[in-house]
Amino acid sequence: MPTFTTWGQTASCQPIAHLLPRTEPELIGMLRRARAEGKRVKLVGGGHSWSPIACTEGYHISLDRLSRVLSVDPKNQLVTVEAGMRIWQLLRALHAQGLTLPVIGSITQQSIGGALATATHGSAPDLGSLSTRLVGLRMVLASGDVLSATESSDPTLLAAAQVHLGALGVLTQVTLRTVPLFYLREAAQPLPFDEVIHTLPQLVQSAPYVKLWWMPHTDQVQIYRCQPTTERRELSPIPTWLDEHLINRHLFPGILRVTSRYPAAIPMLNRLISRAYFRPHQRHGRNTDILPVPMPPKHEEIEYAIPIERTATALSELRLLIARQHLRVNFPVELRFVAPDEAWLSPMYRRAACCLGVYIGPQLSSLRDRYFQAAESLLQSLGGRPHWGKQFTATRTYLRSVYPAHDRFVALREALDPQRLFQNDFLQHVLGD
Repeated sequence: MPTFTTWGQTASCQPIAHLLPRTEPELIGMLRRARAEGKRVKLVGGGHSWSPIACTEGYHISLDRLSRVLSVDPKNQLVTVEAGMRIWQLLRALHAQGLTLPVIGSITQQSIGGALATATHGSAPDLGSLSTRLVGLRMVLASGDVLSATESSDPTLLAAAQVHLGALGVLTQVTLRTVPLFYLREAAQPLPFDEVIHTLPQLVQSAPYVKLWWMPHTDQVQIYRCQPTTERRELSPIPTWLDEHLINRHLFPGILRVTSRYPAAIPMLNRLISRAYFRPHQRHGRNTDILPVPMPPKHEEIEYAIPIERTATALSELRLLIARQHLRVNFPVELRFVAPDEAWLSPMYRRAACCLGVYIGPQLSSLRDRYFQAAESLLQSLGGRPHWGKQFTATRTYLRSVYPAHDRFVALREALDPQRLFQNDFLQHVLGD
């Protein structure tokens, strides 16, 4: 069996086999076979997590062949799909019905089940993560039994499974609440760092969709604000193609290779990139074209959801930390904003959050360790909760202290998977045994 490696090449494993069930009964048979053999099972979607959440030395199961649209209810704006469907496939199917999702992450290559597992989110201060759109599910347990849950029939299971970590069972079907298809006007604007720090609360509330990018070693922050518009203009494919194929596949990776060989040049190159890229501009298009970003070059990243009122402190302290420790950081820092929710293991559980992403190019491994360790320490001191799909070293003791429903989730996992069919090193670290 070939080695499985995540997209970012940050985690890998050697599973026994890679299985592709075509039906739910076939999946049940695979789970029962693994139990009889005493082997572990792990679901794998698009492989876009930086954490080892999908790694196993047992069986890998992909739901890529369970990826159909099962029903669309335009009146109630609900869609039911098989959990192996990729997000971009779902969005395309919804467009045909005049519907869409209001919450879209930076990329759309993940499977629906995998995106729900890790609380994938966008950046909208008044909207929760993608998991908050989940209003119904069908789950196959380790025993082979099947459970269904909706907001009315089993709200407890639904709240737990909205961010399930692959620990409770296998989601085979999900029902999501959608909205009518809409268009956005995005306005990008560079602002001085100190101005951003002093006006952050106003900036965060200045548009329905807001995110910030700061390039370390510069004094400029790029703010992206998106407003719904009645102007139904399609996004020109040429700038998107240039961003993804020319800049992100060739130019930016080339710069990263230079900075890995000459780290001392990073501050100067960052300033040049900031002047060239952080500039005012506008664009119009469907929300599904505006909200995702072109696929970036490979990099490593951590992300913590901190209380939104501590955003200015976190960004200011991060800049001081980089300067004091003489770190050379060749990738932007990203700040996104997400509304609170009730999903037990959501980083946004019962509090509004700034999801602060700390990134670095893959070649700077020695700098990465220092940078990530210092950044994690800072974000943990602010009560941050790590994103399950990103890199982190937070201990289980720390996780229990910041995720109030952690023990409740562990107790449910004990009831649904007492033999730990879905256990792996990641869940051992996060949930214990």
